[in-house]
Amino acid sequence: MAPKKLENLKLHSLLGENPGDSIFEQIVENFPDIIHSVDNQGFIISTNKAAENLLGYSKKELVGKSIFEIYPENLSKNVKAGFQKLKNDGFNSHIESKLLTKSGEIIDVEIRSFSLYDEEGKFSRTFSIIRDMREFNALKGQLIQSSKLAAVGQMAAGIMHDIRNPLTVISNYNNSILKSAIEKGDVTLQRKCQSSIERAAARIEKLSDHLHSYSRNEKEEATEIDLSLFLDDCILMVESKIQGAHVTLENRIKGKELKIVLSPNRMEQVIVNLISNACDAMEACPVRKLILNAELDSNNLVLSISDTGMGISKENLEHIFDSFYTTKPKGKGTGLGLSIARSIVEDQGGSIVVQSELGLGTEFQITLPQNLSDASK
Repeated sequence: MAPKKLENLKLHSLLGENPGDSIFEQIVENFPDIIHSVDNQGFIISTNKAAENLLGYSKKELVGKSIFEIYPENLSKNVKAGFQKLKNDGFNSHIESKLLTKSGEIIDVEIRSFSLYDEEGKFSRTFSIIRDMREFNALKGQLIQSSKLAAVGQMAAGIMHDIRNPLTVISNYNNSILKSAIEKGDVTLQRKCQSSIERAAARIEKLSDHLHSYSRNEKEEATEIDLSLFLDDCILMVESKIQGAHVTLENRIKGKELKIVLSPNRMEQVIVNLISNACDAMEACPVRKLILNAELDSNNLVLSISDTGMGISKENLEHIFDSFYTTKPKGKGTGLGLSIARSIVEDQGGSIVVQSELGLGTEFQITLPQNLSDASK
């Protein structure tokens, strides 16, 4: 597709180096977000007060500065590639990135840009609006944590069941079987009792530790993990729900040697939510089967979670990732699970899509970069 050639004399005027008193120029100068223009070589040729306030440079310092100097060094390659793509394609609708202030602070931003061309169709300059996303991201983090704690509350009954079972094992073996074995001098039975008690105690400890890890609100860096072991931990959190819903779990990832870079605690929230939703969707179905699978596609890993549930209508499918949209009965869902899931996946550099037909089940596919260098923004 040919680059979108945009030429607007008013924009040229209000982006000029000597702002006048026109209403357009005053709007740009006092706009709450950064508005700036960059020439063919990547040098800033105009900007506004918001850039001074956010970056800590004076306008005099910013004009003439290379655009690459206001981004963190580790993003240099991505910024250069993005700038070249912007010049070639003519527009870049939405990019999340980071800016580097004069004091060295790194700020999360959202960038919307397009290119301007001269009468001959040659690239002239860029026009960008850059928004400080720190407050928004802080609120998003609080929302994610609130959703996570709500999920813990919904899983509470199942978790208590998971704890009660091994406690019953410990109690029975300790109070009757073990005492009887000791009285009879049956060493084999004593060892069997000890082994069963140790396994039950280890399960309680693992579930307790994992629940604490899942519910905490700490900044977590992406790290390389074993996908099979990671999914075992996810399943642990909803195992009671799977069993209680009489769902057959087919884990095709079990035992596969697949490494993936992600933030485990945050991504676990996504997987737990999708599995829980799948169990709910199969509640009234005669066949209840949940399939987990993963395949490598180039440098990406594609994880799929599919069910044999009632499926989702085309009308609802269009809104499935919208905030506060839910098809569950009142009191059964907040409508935030899938919206937050998409946000988390996108924060990991990935994407999530859904395919579904009424009566034929639903499949969610999560695509994630496999390597750390691909996952970093």
